Amino acid sequence: MKISSRLCLSLSWALGLLFSGCGPTDEAPAPLAAEPGFATELAFPGQQGKVVRGTVALPGGEQELSYERFGDTAVLEGDILVRAQDHGTRSAKGAIKLWTDYRWADSFIPYVIDPDVPNPQRVLDAIAHWQARTPVRFAARTAQTDYVRFTRGSGCAAHLGRIGGEQLVVMGDGCSTGNTIHEIGHAVGLFHQQSRYDRDSALTVLWGNIQPGEEINFQTYVETGDHGFDVGPYDTGSIMQYDPYAFSRNGMPTLTLKSGAVFSTQRTALSATDIADVNAMYAERVRLRPAAAGTRCLDVQNGIVANGNPVWSYACSPSTAQVWYMMPNGEVRTGLDTNYCLSVNTGEPLLGASVVIAPCDGSLRQRWTRPPVGEELRTSMDVTLCLDLHNASTASGARVKLWTCTGNNAQKWQRFVRLRSSVNWNRCLDVWNDTAANGTATMSFDCNDEVGQQWYFASNGEVRSGVNPSFCLDVRNGNTAEGTRVQIYTCNGSNAQFWQFHPEIGMMTSGVAVDRCLDVSNASSESGAATQIWDCNFGLAQRWMKL
Repeated sequence: MKISSRLCLSLSWALGLLFSGCGPTDEAPAPLAAEPGFATELAFPGQQGKVVRGTVALPGGEQELSYERFGDTAVLEGDILVRAQDHGTRSAKGAIKLWTDYRWADSFIPYVIDPDVPNPQRVLDAIAHWQARTPVRFAARTAQTDYVRFTRGSGCAAHLGRIGGEQLVVMGDGCSTGNTIHEIGHAVGLFHQQSRYDRDSALTVLWGNIQPGEEINFQTYVETGDHGFDVGPYDTGSIMQYDPYAFSRNGMPTLTLKSGAVFSTQRTALSATDIADVNAMYAERVRLRPAAAGTRCLDVQNGIVANGNPVWSYACSPSTAQVWYMMPNGEVRTGLDTNYCLSVNTGEPLLGASVVIAPCDGSLRQRWTRPPVGEELRTSMDVTLCLDLHNASTASGARVKLWTCTGNNAQKWQRFVRLRSSVNWNRCLDVWNDTAANGTATMSFDCNDEVGQQWYFASNGEVRSGVNPSFCLDVRNGNTAEGTRVQIYTCNGSNAQFWQFHPEIGMMTSGVAVDRCLDVSNASSESGAATQIWDCNFGLAQRWMKL
């Protein structure tokens, strides 16, 4: 049987296109001073809407969903605005939208502030707070089709993620800068913390204290039928966390810690995990392997987060020291602490200069470019110098440095990713027992960071396995019949090992036939479900995401 002790250690993941922008400073900016505001944001303070339930469109398909209607306005969880055609289309803090359509292209959000919004400085301060801590960039709208409009209203509310066209962030007169940071979080794509699937492992919901009709605001996104992926541990310090007295009917708490203690909430600053979540959504989560040593990964020495700690090539493992985020602005951040970046130690483009991690400071020594063709990482200080594995060593602990770009395998850093299945928030494409052997089956299994769930999409269409990059994702015997099992097999250049990933729909078509897709057998959400090829049908069993 599959080894059952494998843990889901996921911290983050997602997209990464090079985008010029300012990174964090050496010192994280101080949190904003606390100011009057709301601990739980509401679109219509003091009012209760009509609870409506119906079939609604979600990123992964249609689901039944309960929401509140205030006249012509539909609201989820108090402050999330939804349009009639996309009720329930949403993501979560720690639950990233399944489809990239709901993210802002190049991490860029155009905005407009209506002239009648009181104290527009709170909006500008909230935007500055986001830009100082995350890869998300903002600018006043010129002619962009998709943009955010900050508009005056009775409460605090926002649409979730990029919905297309104009979308609102509603600013009541009492909405503080902290409330605005929270609402921008929704617009970026974050959902409420307490809607995570694992909420009940951290908090107790006191259902008897909740106002009648408002219970729908305490459903996890799994219970509502939505699709998302939790990121990192539960964080009551998140700026997206409900107040413990939210929607109370009697002045008693509606949420407590498992111990029964009442926790505190804050609307001062994005928490470290909020920042990690946004990094996950707007960066590419990868493991970097040198082509010269395919079972070695770029690793932070001894897993220590410290200014100047070297990076080296080390045996690939589930360690977070080998997780990297390729940021839109060219930074490469370590999964150990996303405030630390891959950096040229000397700060000068010198042959043989060592490469370390250091607090992200936005300098060129921490910016890396990727050429249109190839897998090199070139320092922005001098694009003729590349991240290089010393002497193309295959030994664990080999030094990593800068050297003149030559295009050799010591400078090709292959980006291994996971493939998450839409049939279950916690299922990833996996190699049975991490066994590198011809014919080893692949399956949908509990997501983790082991080598069996690491995949490299080669430019020639092969999908190589992290257990051994000489093995490829393969259709057994090259058969085209529906239900043919998918396995790993020695890479041989056959059509059975060619795949095309379509990120806009999340489907992988097989080289054996253009109408055959990578599929979870019977759309099973069970751990260990078989994978096969099947007639492409756009179902959840054929939707995958690189994370």
